Amino acid sequence: MNVEGEQTADALVQNMKCFEGDLMNLKSRPSSWIFKRIASLLGALVLSSVLIPTAPATAATLAPGLIPTFSTPVSTATGFTVNVTNYDPAYKFSTRTSAGHLNAGIASGTTLPLTVKLDSRSTATITVMTTRLGYVTGRATVTGNKLPSAALVPTFSTPVSTATGFTVNVTNYNPAYTFTPTSSAGTVTVGKKHEHSLSLAVTGLASGATAILTVTTARNGYVGGSSVITGSSLLAALVPTFSTPVSTDTGFTVNVTNYNPAFNFTAKTSQGHVVVGVATGGTLPLTVQVTSRSRITLSVTTIRTGYATGNASVTGVKGPRAALVPTFSTPVSKATGFTVNVTNYNPAFTFTPTSSAGVVTVGKKHEHRLALAITGLTPGATAILTVTTARTNYGAGSSSITGSALLAALIPTFSTPISTATGFTVNVTNYDPAFIFTSSVSKGHVVIGVASGATLPLTVSGVSSKSNFTITVKTKRVGYASGRSTVTGKVL
Repeated sequence: MNVEGEQTADALVQNMKCFEGDLMNLKSRPSSWIFKRIASLLGALVLSSVLIPTAPATAATLAPGLIPTFSTPVSTATGFTVNVTNYDPAYKFSTRTSAGHLNAGIASGTTLPLTVKLDSRSTATITVMTTRLGYVTGRATVTGNKLPSAALVPTFSTPVSTATGFTVNVTNYNPAYTFTPTSSAGTVTVGKKHEHSLSLAVTGLASGATAILTVTTARNGYVGGSSVITGSSLLAALVPTFSTPVSTDTGFTVNVTNYNPAFNFTAKTSQGHVVVGVATGGTLPLTVQVTSRSRITLSVTTIRTGYATGNASVTGVKGPRAALVPTFSTPVSKATGFTVNVTNYNPAFTFTPTSSAGVVTVGKKHEHRLALAITGLTPGATAILTVTTARTNYGAGSSSITGSALLAALIPTFSTPISTATGFTVNVTNYDPAFIFTSSVSKGHVVIGVASGATLPLTVSGVSSKSNFTITVKTKRVGYASGRSTVTGKVL
């Protein structure tokens, strides 16, 4: 074979190799280019039929081809990129992809960048062929993957603290994903799913404790998403404590005994209405006013930002109407006891008097006065008089007063009378200047002389008849019974 024939054969082989590579990229070529390539191939065939009557050259007559080498594929959200790392502009590089669309970039040095864009499929294989006149065709493949679709990263509402934890909503919920919540403390409960909202509740936390809630998302073909949020439970509630309720004729009163001005206290009652008084220290007075006498429940609630709501209740009963408490006049002592008046007597009530000693006698009832007398006491003895009152639907009234009997009277004693022409003389022999002595006579008149020691002389005169007549002497002293005694004499 002459040189021209050999060259023509080589050209034919080379054209056919190039055409094989071009066919792989036929889809990306314009129609005008395709027609030119076909015409060129046909011309080569005609020439070869004239100049080469024998069989064409074999691959053994060709130099070794360039086998493409690659960098490590880099996945992207739309496909992947990879570089031919032994690019040589003396060779023609043709490429194809098993899926998606392949774009060859501008070579730089020995680097030829390739970019694959994928739609539904996540994997594709790139085939790269090298052709050059007089060289064996080189071929190599590389496989790359498309990154999964972007993750769904959960977003949250503001956590709302509760007594034992907190609640929060995932605000970008999508039922196409699997949402998995976990908490660093307590227990997570998944609540209602509504459109783009997923409610979550963390419970089981101590008062004021904090927990980190983590929510992950998963979906085939998508990157896993994750997000965290921190919440805390409310601080311990202030639970109201109470004093013992005190019944009144209009309801009852009771005190909150652990009042704290940092909290807002509200009170409500099952009946009637409640009046909140002015707090003093840790005491908050409450007054319940009702009309019926049934049992009434008073509820008190405490509220403070960041604290659990406190609530407690206490039950009270409206008491009877106000009792009638007896009032007294000043007791008047008597020889064997004393007398006293109830000064607010009311016949609608029942008055019952009792005494610690002696005997009580109920006297006259006059408008608002009730007379009472204590008898049977020894001189100077004391007794406590108690009077109670009773009436339906009224409280029981009671009051006491102390009185005493008079001290023992001074009873006058006499000497033996001495008769005179107009009367007689006689001495009181137990005279005591602390007492007032008075005297009277049945006939004539009596003159009281000047006392000397325990002797008080008495002289009766102005009596003409010789019949007997009598002197009466009385004694008085505050706090003592009255004394009285008589003596009888006659004229000469």
